[in-house]
Amino acid sequence: MHLSDLLHQPRVAVALVALLASAVTWHAARRSCDGGAPARYLLAASMLALAGLAIVGVLAPVIAYSLTCLGLATGYLVALVREERARARRYAALTPRPPIEPVPAIWIGVALLSTVALIPYASAGSTAFAAAIVGLCALAMATIAWRIATAPTQITGDNPQLERRHERTLRTVKIGLTSIVTVGSIAVFLSFTGAPAAPFGGLGHVSGGDVFWVWDGLLVWVFGYWIARSVTVRRRAAP
Repeated sequence: MHLSDLLHQPRVAVALVALLASAVTWHAARRSCDGGAPARYLLAASMLALAGLAIVGVLAPVIAYSLTCLGLATGYLVALVREERARARRYAALTPRPPIEPVPAIWIGVALLSTVALIPYASAGSTAFAAAIVGLCALAMATIAWRIATAPTQITGDNPQLERRHERTLRTVKIGLTSIVTVGSIAVFLSFTGAPAAPFGGLGHVSGGDVFWVWDGLLVWVFGYWIARSVTVRRRAAP
């Protein structure tokens, strides 16, 4: 059997996603300085175990994948809780800021809209439970992205104007990456799941490839926007 044939097997694809999620979470735990490392290490170990259970066939791919999504969403939630606690000990900017900027709001909207593709899979059949978990995790991550977007601006240094620009850029990056992960998790789920139990009109014909096109466009937009904003901040910071 060729490598390409293996990669097209759902259990292998899910195991690779779980391994990647475990590695990212483990790396975040190593770099953590907010006290959340133990929880992140536990999540990383759990997703590593899910990869093993998926590859040997103990867990069905859709179940292993939905639990992996649950682990990722939990990791994001842990980070948000730690950030909220740290925010209470910082100084907030006194200048008013719009509740949310237009471009990040669109990214969150795209992430939310992508969850609609899961409705036929969550309606009935063997994928209902897994699709419901993936959908709830996607909604939770979109909510986390919204909270990041609307949280108070934090100023801790001696140059409020420059720090405000850097904080705005970092906030935008977090929102974009969260939206990318949300849409990607849905695209991967659809890519290895069979036809939905109920067609729901044209909605049942939305495939993983269709959502991957959305993911590709969002990826290019987020990183292009990030680069453009970073260049602008550096120019304004230059003497």
